[in-house]
Amino acid sequence: MSTTPVPPPLKSLQPFLKIASELQKSDLLTSYYCKVYAISLGVKINDKSDPRSKQLLISLMDEVEAFKRENKGNLEGLTNDVVAESHIESMAIKLFNAADKADRAGQANPNVIKLFYTSAKIFEVLGYFKEEYSEYIKAMFKYAAWKATYISKCLKSGTVPVPGPAAVKGDTDEEDELNALLAQLPCVNSEPQSSGGGIQAQSKPVGIAATNPVIAPSPSSSRAKPKSNVDFDEAAKLCKYAQSALTYEDSATAVKYLKEALAMLTTS
Repeated sequence: MSTTPVPPPLKSLQPFLKIASELQKSDLLTSYYCKVYAISLGVKINDKSDPRSKQLLISLMDEVEAFKRENKGNLEGLTNDVVAESHIESMAIKLFNAADKADRAGQANPNVIKLFYTSAKIFEVLGYFKEEYSEYIKAMFKYAAWKATYISKCLKSGTVPVPGPAAVKGDTDEEDELNALLAQLPCVNSEPQSSGGGIQAQSKPVGIAATNPVIAPSPSSSRAKPKSNVDFDEAAKLCKYAQSALTYEDSATAVKYLKEALAMLTTS
């Protein structure tokens, strides 16, 4: 994991990099895509005036490429987006169910806040694979983010949180506050525990609210790609990395990634 500090222009990457670090032993695939998603956010920010941003992004690019080379034979999700998306969605739902079960049992505490918040961030990572979430995923993402905010505000004010999907109105724009909170909480893992006993993730999502869908849609088959010896997704990703390097006027790094992409396309 890159030890390069996250500069202020890229502070929105911090939650994803922290989650990636926490999961890199228990869930390698989700950890990898948290970093890949963080890179995609950093490229969009594109702050060429800050050399620290350039250093961090290039370090992360090198890191994920090295990881993929070393593990693509062991993790199918590194070369198959359908497998990766399904795995990450399942991880987010698993954490969401654990948080929701504890919340509905009246066990609202900092660990539950973190579970809701982490599940929301992992739901965001699904945006790497497609621009539009299903209504089902949108509902879970919004609820998890809202619940993390709501319980946090209640605990800070000394108010007892209302379990479940209570109709509470308020300002939910507390990203910086929650990021700070995330940094203070214990590490999350793929088998979360609560202070009141083990939290067992359920095989199907718990209902969010009466108006929200509670049955997961079957994985889309429309995204399946024809078999080919050429990894076009990986080549495209390398080209994007090269483009990012060019925005920082780093020709050496750009040439490096373009050569890797060219070799992949001409030797497969």
